[in-house]
Amino acid sequence: DGSKREQLIKQKLLENNIPTWLWNLRSITVSDPNIGVLVYQVMPDYLRIGTDLDSVLMPVYPTTPTGFLKEHGLMLPTARISKQIWEQCPYKITPSTYSPTKSGDPSSSSTKAYLIHHEKVQAKREKNNIPPTEFVAGHKKDIVLASSLAGTKNMAIYGWFYSNGEPIQNLNTTSHSRTYVDYSHGIRCVKTQAAFNNETVSLVDILKD
Repeated sequence: DGSKREQLIKQKLLENNIPTWLWNLRSITVSDPNIGVLVYQVMPDYLRIGTDLDSVLMPVYPTTPTGFLKEHGLMLPTARISKQIWEQCPYKITPSTYSPTKSGDPSSSSTKAYLIHHEKVQAKREKNNIPPTEFVAGHKKDIVLASSLAGTKNMAIYGWFYSNGEPIQNLNTTSHSRTYVDYSHGIRCVKTQAAFNNETVSLVDILKD
């Protein structure tokens, strides 16, 4: 069930049971002539559980990876960061949906549905000759940070972009609790340490301004 699965995922994350190539962080550069240049780093794909040769894209509750993120100086993105990642990513994967259509189909929150969606994403990568460790975006909704979550027990999701850059999922901070998850969700890990005008800064502090 969901709670048992989340505990297993949490354990695997704390054991660093993720592909090593996810640590090949990619830089996102944002500039404004009146402010300066901000450079921050992100993982090249959504969070996966497994090895370099055998891993699965793994949706989770937003609270499940907290210990893993803290240990490695990582954080969740905001909706703006999610959009910047998609814009600067060299390989964009169009969203694939999954919907139970008949009795006996796995629910959208089941581990089986996660695997079905993972295989759909992998098929698109292969069809478009995207190298297995390349920087990709667009195939999951991001679990994101949002100031409006303060004082609530909700989670926020955003993303899944059309080819024109419009998100299928606009920022939603009200529909789901922190213990909701389905096949479409993804965790994009963002490094908290960033560079602003060539000086080391905390991305958390930047976002507070």
